[in-house]
Amino acid sequence: MPGIVKVASIMWIIFGGLGVVGQLMQLGGGFRPQSLIGLAISVAFIVAGVQTISGRAKDVLGNGIGSIVLGGLGLVLIMLAAAVLGMHLVVLIGVVNSGGLITAGILALAGRSGYRDWRAQTVI
Repeated sequence: MPGIVKVASIMWIIFGGLGVVGQLMQLGGGFRPQSLIGLAISVAFIVAGVQTISGRAKDVLGNGIGSIVLGGLGLVLIMLAAAVLGMHLVVLIGVVNSGGLITAGILALAGRSGYRDWRAQTVI
């Protein structure tokens, strides 16, 4: 498996794991429907990371594009929040989080052909 795809997979698993913890903490403070959406997205990243790193993902195209889109959307939203609320620590965390998703997506797409070649040669 290409190393850059393995790194992207690990990043997705970490992002998803941290997201699950964060969303469960928010749910502990009271039910909010948006927490369930965040929880579902976090679990989806864990699943994508595990499937990719184990070679069960047929391709990394969808995961890579999804990671870039969600990371970009998060970056836009955090910048809007920064402009309106001026919460610097939250902005820093959001930028690192969104930047990580974008980076993982780019890594996955960069290693896509190598992943497909590796998967075609590997019996899964």
